[in-house]
Amino acid sequence: MINPRTNVTDTTTPSGLGTGIAKWLGIAFAPSANTLFAAPFDASAVLSVRFTVSLSVVAPLRQITELTNMLGSLQSELVSSEATRVSTQQVTDAALLSSQVARL
Repeated sequence: MINPRTNVTDTTTPSGLGTGIAKWLGIAFAPSANTLFAAPFDASAVLSVRFTVSLSVVAPLRQITELTNMLGSLQSELVSSEATRVSTQQVTDAALLSSQVARL
């Protein structure tokens, strides 16, 4: 386990968890309870970990998520705009070619 405030790693076995690997699989976060839940894989019970969240950690992560969403939207708009530009160019080229053929 790592303490995110101090960046100190605790390699001792936490009380009551026992030994072994792959005891839980997957994880779910319940924000209203500030709790992580892990489903049992090779364990007899759900693992729940309660913690407190520092706003100094949450705010930057929220900003990163918002920026990522904004960049994804911008990329979609650019792809759409480029497709429209190429389509318009093809119509213009076809019209120009037709008018040149008509003059011959």
